[in-house]
Amino acid sequence: MRRLRLLIVLFIPFGLTLRAADSPNKLGNVYVVAIGQENGWKFLPEGFERVVREQTKGLYNGFHSKVLTGEHATRKELLEGVSWMCENAKAGDLVMLFIACHGSCNAKGESVFATRAGQVRPRDIKSLLAKIPCHAIVVNDACCSGNWPKELEGDPMPPNVTALCCCLSTQVSGIEFDIALFEALYGKADYNKDGIVDLDETIKYCAARIREVQGGKLTPVLHKAKNLKGPVPLTKVNPNMVSVVKGREVYSAFVEKKDGENYEVRVIGFNDHPGPFHITRKYTRDNVILPKDGTPLMVRKENGWHPAVLLQSKGDDYMVRYVAKDAGQEGVPGERIRHLFAVKPNEDIPKGLFRSK
Repeated sequence: MRRLRLLIVLFIPFGLTLRAADSPNKLGNVYVVAIGQENGWKFLPEGFERVVREQTKGLYNGFHSKVLTGEHATRKELLEGVSWMCENAKAGDLVMLFIACHGSCNAKGESVFATRAGQVRPRDIKSLLAKIPCHAIVVNDACCSGNWPKELEGDPMPPNVTALCCCLSTQVSGIEFDIALFEALYGKADYNKDGIVDLDETIKYCAARIREVQGGKLTPVLHKAKNLKGPVPLTKVNPNMVSVVKGREVYSAFVEKKDGENYEVRVIGFNDHPGPFHITRKYTRDNVILPKDGTPLMVRKENGWHPAVLLQSKGDDYMVRYVAKDAGQEGVPGERIRHLFAVKPNEDIPKGLFRSK
């Protein structure tokens, strides 16, 4: 009897430890507020909320969000939304704010942004986020956003806040940073191939990828929170990632439906519906690059850069297969090759890489 009791005592802690280790939900809750000032930009806050909602499943315990567009994209509702996150967030949670609004840098050097009713200064948000017991990420996709994390008199940067700003305080932006960020969160930034995208990987990817998609015209400001002591998991990798070719450009996407040789995809960072920044969702197999096809590349020919996939390489010699309208295989030297999707973050990006002419 004593031996039986001893075995029970020994096995109970082991069983509890094993179940805790196998639990798929080790993290807290995610809170998101996303705002888009213009009707034509609705796909940006909606897209951010969607990627975080979809790719945090099984990683975080719960997901809670508010998307502010149309008549709801006001200063009042935004600050109420941030307050809502701060009132509910606990240690171990993750708070995320996404801003797609018109921005400017005022005479005091503040990167401010406008809503449909009222302007928002950095301190309006920082003062709220400074009080929460967890990490917060602010994605500021407004023009002139680079000074948002800058510490000014009476406006310190909270040590628990990371700020990902699309450009310098002197620059005007488009959707380039959104493309890079959304690609990162869907899985392109998984540099260590562990199936999880963390904050450090996201920062690394965005800094490199934005140079590809717009040729270095913008300089993002990526400020990491000072009190972080380890990696911050953000999202799980989407298992259906592919690339698609339209014209002579290669876009990151993931497959939603497949019917024989026809694919319906979501092109990451672009508008799903007709309107500004819309790209078709339907492609044939000839215009889809699956992971098994090889790594997407751009190869220089006499008339410009052409999409291709890498078949094999040896030293500085590459064997590639051209994609879409281009046909056939060719052996080319490395000087004619440019990698895509920040595979080689330090690679030079030549002018005209993505021009179709």
